[in-house]
Amino acid sequence: MNTTLISPWSQNSKLSDPKDKLNKVATTYRPVGDAGKGEGTCPGTCPHLPSKGGGCYTRKFLVNQQQKKSAARHDDLDRLTSKGARLVRLHTSGDFFTSDGNGVHALDVPYLTEVIEWCKQNPDVTVWTYTHDVRCMIAAGFSYAKGSFPENLHIVASVESPIERKIAKDNGFRTAQVIDTIADQDDNTTLCPYDLALHKGSDKKTNCAACRLCFNPKHKKDIAFLKH
Repeated sequence: MNTTLISPWSQNSKLSDPKDKLNKVATTYRPVGDAGKGEGTCPGTCPHLPSKGGGCYTRKFLVNQQQKKSAARHDDLDRLTSKGARLVRLHTSGDFFTSDGNGVHALDVPYLTEVIEWCKQNPDVTVWTYTHDVRCMIAAGFSYAKGSFPENLHIVASVESPIERKIAKDNGFRTAQVIDTIADQDDNTTLCPYDLALHKGSDKKTNCAACRLCFNPKHKKDIAFLKH
């Protein structure tokens, strides 16, 4: 039971231009909340959880509606390509975690394995996502350094500290971090072009399908997102 709601052609303008039929992006939604407490699929350590006073963007607008609905949905991953999408933003909401049965989050290994196998069976589809507890994933034996993932699956580690960033990088993950202002960006990161355009009030916003920095293996810098 993977509690996943799939949108095979997302109308989210940040992911892609809804009118662009050549660059369709499919996406998935999973429940938001502390996985250890059975509230969702996120690590209990995530500082953006509402239960920790965080302001996670997934509790707003349509994303919030979809993440709530996803708790009762168990869509088959093949639905991702049912409308011809070749780009998949995994987890517009949620993450890879479940409960260990003792109130602590743990990696949902069967679910992650299902995602890995699906990606292997669909090598022409590019999948990208973010996880907010890369250390848990590494501890369970999954990393790029160990060759755990196929080339078309891009899992970016969302990090909160220099130590966490180093651990992720040492294990082959690219990283992303949420920053409060542009001044907080360091020389080793690239600011999300969509966020930059939004900050400047520009109407010439890009989207993930056009940008592709988060899943372009030739782009070596890490990603910074501005807090919404």
